[in-house]
Amino acid sequence: MMEDKFKVAFISTFWTRLGGGEIGANLLKKGLEKKKVIVKILTAQPIKEDEKDILPINFKVPIPKEIILLGNPVLDMLLKKNIETAFKKNNYYPNVIHVQNIYALPASVKVARKFKIPIVVTIREPLPKVLLHPYNFFIKFILNQILKSRNNILLKNLKEDCDKVIAVSDFIKDRMSRLGVPEEKLITIYNFPPKWEKLETIGNKFKSADISKKMRLLYLGRLEKAKGIHILLLALKKILSQISKIELIIAGEGPYERYLKELSQKLNLEKNVKFTGKIPFKKIGRLYISADIVCIPSVWPEPLSRVAYEAMSLEKPIITSAVGGMSEAIEDGKTGLVVPPNNHEELANALIKLIEDKELRENMGREGKKSIKQKFDLEMSVENHLNLYKKMAKNK
Repeated sequence: MMEDKFKVAFISTFWTRLGGGEIGANLLKKGLEKKKVIVKILTAQPIKEDEKDILPINFKVPIPKEIILLGNPVLDMLLKKNIETAFKKNNYYPNVIHVQNIYALPASVKVARKFKIPIVVTIREPLPKVLLHPYNFFIKFILNQILKSRNNILLKNLKEDCDKVIAVSDFIKDRMSRLGVPEEKLITIYNFPPKWEKLETIGNKFKSADISKKMRLLYLGRLEKAKGIHILLLALKKILSQISKIELIIAGEGPYERYLKELSQKLNLEKNVKFTGKIPFKKIGRLYISADIVCIPSVWPEPLSRVAYEAMSLEKPIITSAVGGMSEAIEDGKTGLVVPPNNHEELANALIKLIEDKELRENMGREGKKSIKQKFDLEMSVENHLNLYKKMAKNK
């Protein structure tokens, strides 16, 4: 008699809006499938007809992202019902439910309890708050009061209802522990870069086609105040007073884009700064390879940016702020340079140091790639997840 295949359900509110979390989860899904694990994705976002491994749990009417982020008991109830319907309609009852973003957690734990399925959630950032968003004080206050109530529900779910809580960095694990999540539930499993294919050749062609021969700096990610891109622009202004042939690529989209473009004009940086908009994931590797230095100037407690280990896996030196879990990936002076947050002078000095020292850049790139292979490996992460799933299923 053939043994039933192990089945996992990934529940993600925003699956088709691929961000860092969804990219990591999708790579994990593919890795698990190579291990003969069946993985189905349940998402509240619209899907294409040919996406057979995605089970829709979307609402009958479109719900603005902001409403989902703030949370609502009525939406939780509807989402719970939709998850149950998806399981029954597709006769898919997984061995484990893995919640991929915390916004779906209240509904998911109710389903897990009803069907007696073990449940794990991955925490990729501290609990939601809007303090760094570009709202006025009154709106921030109101939104934070709503989120405070929501976070109390999420914390209760984490403490009492989840079998395991995966943190993407020790920084996040420590944060969750301080908030009262039991130590025995917490485990750190690092994310990982993809297995890049044929990128070096593509990247070299891309770079050789650049007749400007400028030193290329790269920022890749969401355009929001918390990411510190305005600090990077101020640093660039200082650098250009000493070194002229520099190009900064800002790749991404977000609510801060208009402000950043206005700041770039105000600082007379239009000739040195290029805004690309959002870059498809399949083209990101090409962008990394074309860069000389990758910048992560965050001013918030960055859990552990996947940009860091993606760039390091392609031998790119990193300059990052000393925030959150970034020190778990970047060893100052060896795989990159770490500077104080919110300090454009220090950031400029660090950039100048790398710009003027090609040997240092190359050494940091090589050391970074070694570090990634040891700590942020795809196969290792897949194996860690699978072992955790099987242990949870056995103990339920």
